[in-house]
Amino acid sequence: MKRAHSFISLLVILFASCSSESDKKQDEPKSGQYPINIDVANAEWFEGDFHELIEDVYYVALDTQMEALFAEKTKLLFSENKIIVFDRRLQQVVVFDEDGDFLFKIHRPGEGPGEYMGLWTIAYDEEFDEYILAAMDKVLWYNGTGDFIKEKKSPYVNIGDMASLNNRQLATFFDLSYSGDSSIRAAIVDSELNTLGRYLPFPNDVRIENITGFYSHFSAGKQPLATGVYWSEILRFTADSAYAEYFVDFGKDALPDDFMDTYLMDQSYNAQAVRDVMAEKNYWSIYGGAANETKDHVLFICTNRKEYNQALYNKKTGEVLTFNANLDEPSNKNAYVYFQTTFNNYFVVQGKSSFLLELYGLLNPNADVEAVEEAIENEVPVLWFVKFKDSHSQND
Repeated sequence: MKRAHSFISLLVILFASCSSESDKKQDEPKSGQYPINIDVANAEWFEGDFHELIEDVYYVALDTQMEALFAEKTKLLFSENKIIVFDRRLQQVVVFDEDGDFLFKIHRPGEGPGEYMGLWTIAYDEEFDEYILAAMDKVLWYNGTGDFIKEKKSPYVNIGDMASLNNRQLATFFDLSYSGDSSIRAAIVDSELNTLGRYLPFPNDVRIENITGFYSHFSAGKQPLATGVYWSEILRFTADSAYAEYFVDFGKDALPDDFMDTYLMDQSYNAQAVRDVMAEKNYWSIYGGAANETKDHVLFICTNRKEYNQALYNKKTGEVLTFNANLDEPSNKNAYVYFQTTFNNYFVVQGKSSFLLELYGLLNPNADVEAVEEAIENEVPVLWFVKFKDSHSQND
């Protein structure tokens, strides 16, 4: 069986054992405990309508007063009583309560204290009720009502994504245009931006056009997950450490061990050429982005660059179900949706409105679907939450 995990796994373990500044020893994966195998190669393929997999669906309509408006939901974060929308296009953070009512927003463009230029991403520390914003050259902290607390000059120029950990620590992924220490892809830092751990070594020879395949995002949660294109691991970031918690097994169609050396580090292959190789040889891998996680499930996209499938892993039973990334309902076939994040035991799903309305009506036959449809037609932002059934076997 070909496996592409040896390169990343070995280096994650090596780098998890040291720190760039403090030389503090990091926690290493316990032998035999990690990673957990997600057997996509032998997964059950689901061809039914999406609602057959879903136990419950609900929505939250967000406030539409002028101050609450945003251009895009670049990133969504949740606490028990807050919905946090990061809008990169308008360079702002808009905060709502759990019912969708507007609370406040952070919009501080400028070059002075508490202001930012080039806002990249955000994190929310629920323990201390603080908003952390990563901008060009600095990271800023604001309190629970949006008032400025402090800022620190960032040692990392462009932070592509960021997640809050315990003890006011942050996990950081670097953007493609990152121009700092180019030997790593991720780091854990403290509240003073001191580096506690350096992870995912990144050969400089790979920094050619096919670098576009190397990106990642964190899932929600105090112990966020992260994935990357051309990896077979799903990584867990905790305070002071990162390790491969899950290994995604694609069987004989997995990326070979020499894939990076053969293609990614060969400057004669650009990004499209690498994708073409994957399609031609039918190599499967995780499709970047985040592996979103609830208490019961892990969900991610995988691809051979010809097909794009969702893989749903049941953490209780170990079952794996795969289905097309474009979903079906009786009146909506091949509808594109995506799972942006999670809240409690629900996945937050975005996509075709008519598909989500039909899903809602099928799961809630007595609901006033027309009222929701009218709200959407009036451009009211609506967040959809879906919970998968405890068992997703088609034989149940």
